[in-house]
Amino acid sequence: MKTPPLSLVMRAFLGTLLLLTLALPPLIPARPSTFPRSGLCGFCVAPLGPLTAPTTGSAPAAWGRGGITQTSGNGVLGLVAERVRSGKPKKGVGKSSSSSSKRWLNEHMKDKYVKDAQRDGYRSRAAYKLLQIQEQDSLLKAGNVVLDLGSAPGSWSQVARKILGPTGVIVATDILEMKPLPGVRFVQGDFLEEFSREEIALALEGKRADVVLSDMAPNLSGQKLIDQGRHYNLVDLALYMCKNWLKAGGSAAFKVFEGEGYSDCLAEMRSQFETVHIRNPKASRDRSSEKFLVGLGYIRQDSPAQPAEAAEPRAQDSGTVVDGQGAGS
Repeated sequence: MKTPPLSLVMRAFLGTLLLLTLALPPLIPARPSTFPRSGLCGFCVAPLGPLTAPTTGSAPAAWGRGGITQTSGNGVLGLVAERVRSGKPKKGVGKSSSSSSKRWLNEHMKDKYVKDAQRDGYRSRAAYKLLQIQEQDSLLKAGNVVLDLGSAPGSWSQVARKILGPTGVIVATDILEMKPLPGVRFVQGDFLEEFSREEIALALEGKRADVVLSDMAPNLSGQKLIDQGRHYNLVDLALYMCKNWLKAGGSAAFKVFEGEGYSDCLAEMRSQFETVHIRNPKASRDRSSEKFLVGLGYIRQDSPAQPAEAAEPRAQDSGTVVDGQGAGS
């Protein structure tokens, strides 16, 4: 019996290996998170460096136009590493997605608050959520200094601008571009980056904010636990930014979604504010699980005189949470 040539054996081996490779769905390894766990709601938060406020000179007319790039990762701030398995799409997925998009668009165009926003000149229907919160809690007052996190497209800044009057200061920041608004100082960039934080300090002119707002929502993956974790990363960050920018006795309003980590965030808010209200604005969509936590009377652990470096987040096991909705929806 003749031994087959080595080339034929190798071809057979390589062919078998190729078939096995095609039969198995490829796996993209998760990118390990380089961020420590926070001591807030239990999700990843990047450590913030020292914050330096200017001691002399006036703030420039434009803020954050230097093209700050997004942090590596996924989602709005890219803080959740994940494992993604690719494969053939399930039958009917594309058709179902298209039908859902058409249904959402039809509902959106008929929505009362969408029409009201067009009539009143607001950039999105989300403006009415803040207006309804304002009716209940008088969160914003004339002459306040306000920091609006995740501000694009700008409807919350528009509401704040009308209430604050000519003496108020609004600093809006987002990783996304936001068209200019009269009387609003906008910093485009990731506020985890030192350069962006320096520009926020310049825009605030060395002051602490009276109010911190956050209507932030993550980019959605369609996977509930991943989206939930991404959202509570943002809540963590908003609370963490209060340690840097919110004055003693100040107020805050944050979007949250009911889920596994909701009670943890509520408890953390109650530990940092004298009073916390849970608000369900009528402008929130009926199918949405979003709520807004309104904190009044911020409790600072340091001197309120000057912005100080926030304490490093302590290690803590992570949790999961969600049902995210798009910002400005």
